[in-house]
Amino acid sequence: MLDIPDTYWDPQRDDNGEGWCGEACLEMAMAYYGVDITQKEINEAAVDHTPGLIEDNIDQAMDALGVTYVVWNDEESDLGLFFEWIREGLRRGHPVLVGTKIYPDEHPRWYVDHFVLVVGFDERGLIMNTQLDLDGKINVPYIQLGSRNDGYSFASRHETYFGREITGVKRD
Repeated sequence: MLDIPDTYWDPQRDDNGEGWCGEACLEMAMAYYGVDITQKEINEAAVDHTPGLIEDNIDQAMDALGVTYVVWNDEESDLGLFFEWIREGLRRGHPVLVGTKIYPDEHPRWYVDHFVLVVGFDERGLIMNTQLDLDGKINVPYIQLGSRNDGYSFASRHETYFGREITGVKRD
């Protein structure tokens, strides 16, 4: 497991109706690589500025900030391969930013409801910094991640997964 403490959303964000889960994940990942940056700066780095980063502009923010990353092939719909891809990134010492659904599903059209930073794994499941859990880290069983039962899941009607292995930060 990577030593990355969980971080909550910035309470000073402009729109408290929107979460800053992507921003919090990037703040944690960049701090892991020794770069301190605010969630506001991360949010503003996206070209297509939105109240909170979404899967359409999270790469823009990372590119603008010099974050290096490997993109999961979202054309691949094999969940077992996605799990293995995440574990391989963690074995290399890299946190993995993933998109999850949260059931019960309040946004069925979306394939991602929430971003979390995967910081570890064991035989049972993936260990995630969620920014929402009071304990900071949760271990979500693999079986849950493949289901539509209440809680965090990768399962969606779109049968696609969002993942970014964060490999570092370029320094100027």
